[in-house]
Amino acid sequence: KIEQVDSSIPAGTVLAQWPEPGTKVRRDKTIIIKISKGGNKKAVPDLRGMETAQALKKIQEMGFTLGDTVKINDDTRAAGVIIAQNPAVPAVVDDEGKIDLLVSLGPVPKDGRVPVPDLAQRSEADGKQLIAQSGLKFGGVEYVSTQNTPGGMIMSTKPKAGSMVRLGEPVKLVV
Repeated sequence: KIEQVDSSIPAGTVLAQWPEPGTKVRRDKTIIIKISKGGNKKAVPDLRGMETAQALKKIQEMGFTLGDTVKINDDTRAAGVIIAQNPAVPAVVDDEGKIDLLVSLGPVPKDGRVPVPDLAQRSEADGKQLIAQSGLKFGGVEYVSTQNTPGGMIMSTKPKAGSMVRLGEPVKLVV
């Protein structure tokens, strides 16, 4: 009897048999062979904690497609950070599979105010995107020459990270 099984092993490869090889059996006994159906199955990447742009890049690099994206407020994660995904790790799916994302909108605004996100050590482009996702306005860039950080990296913000500001208020990047 031949049973075909989903596997990442190429189609037609024998994965297992019963009874074990070398076992003597009578002619009227059934021998079961499990054969790979093949398929392009691969492990889903762990996207939790990544910023949306990083997660999208990883999804594309690995040959998956983006499914649904749901955004919710989360007091523990900055805006634009992946909270959860479906399928969850350690799933193995078809490489054409879709990955749904749950993305943080940041903390719930209190009295019309939100905290300035901590953008230190991120790229200028990521900083602009996270400011917008936080409900704030990009207020420009102040470039500072230093040997301590690579060019294009955010060193701080004005107002500083964690400050409570009104929604739509400008935030300047110090790069």
